[in-house]
Amino acid sequence: MILMSFVSCNVEYASNLNYGYYVGIISFNKDKRESFINQYDYEGNEGNRIKFSLEGISYLGDFVPSDDSNFYFKSNDIVSTKGNSYLIEVDKYTNGYTKVNLDVEDIYKIFIDNDRIYITHSLNKLSIYNKDLSNEIKTINVDDHVVGKIYIDDDNVYIFSRNNNGNSYLNVLDKNNLEIINKFNLSKFGLYQNDMFYYNGKIYFTNYDANAKSESGKIGIYDIYTETFDYINTISNNLDKILLYEDNIYVTVRGDNSDINKDSVIRIDRKTLKSSKTEFYYNIKVFDISEDKIFILSDKYLQIYNAKDFTLLKKIEFDMEENSVISGLILYG
Repeated sequence: MILMSFVSCNVEYASNLNYGYYVGIISFNKDKRESFINQYDYEGNEGNRIKFSLEGISYLGDFVPSDDSNFYFKSNDIVSTKGNSYLIEVDKYTNGYTKVNLDVEDIYKIFIDNDRIYITHSLNKLSIYNKDLSNEIKTINVDDHVVGKIYIDDDNVYIFSRNNNGNSYLNVLDKNNLEIINKFNLSKFGLYQNDMFYYNGKIYFTNYDANAKSESGKIGIYDIYTETFDYINTISNNLDKILLYEDNIYVTVRGDNSDINKDSVIRIDRKTLKSSKTEFYYNIKVFDISEDKIFILSDKYLQIYNAKDFTLLKKIEFDMEENSVISGLILYG
């Protein structure tokens, strides 16, 4: 049974959620047990500060997914281990939100595709819901664990999984009935896959393998049309997030140089395979692209880079309340 409750939220400083703002930073105050969206314009000036009387809003995927009217979050008590996840549907224009109980243990990722919403949850499940979330169309189990993002094209769903025997897979499913069309063993690429990015008929994906040498890691490439695989060797084995822009591949490395609190970004030329690395003194929470801009979110900063040459365009430093946790990023426009 799907239960829906309609709630309002408070806006401090200004009104409309969507009007005139470039980015929104989602945070959660552990003391007050309230969630917020702090909005900033392109110059880094703070505008609206929207408060939600919820015990935690955390993001689904890298950017918060949205359609023409709504943003979608997951909500749970992030300072405890009890309770189910809830899906929060936020109206872009009125600031009101709907809390939807899908009766699932945990929500991981969400993908909006026309009149349907695809959600991975509960360790190894993939579900399809209609757009208004009033009806669960179908749910399937995918091995023992679903892993990372999902991608959906005109016909298929692409989703990573792994089983308890240590094997990892790329599953190609029919997007309408979720029946398996192909299942590819990816164990030769790594223990499991962290992220995927679709670009010009190919899915690029990052792999993690604790047994690989620290200076050796693979970016996998799956050609949707030929159903064949290729790979690119990199200078690190702990690959995390990936995106592409024109001839550039960008991939993040978790805990680079044996410091778990510092990440880095490797930039690879797709034609020459020459690479360069930029080190950061913090962990990267969100790494994604919109048009020609790359967004890097940490606990203290939002940095915006030119996707063509990775030059820094803007650095926004957050003025968050004490004991607040940054959990996600919204783009308005």
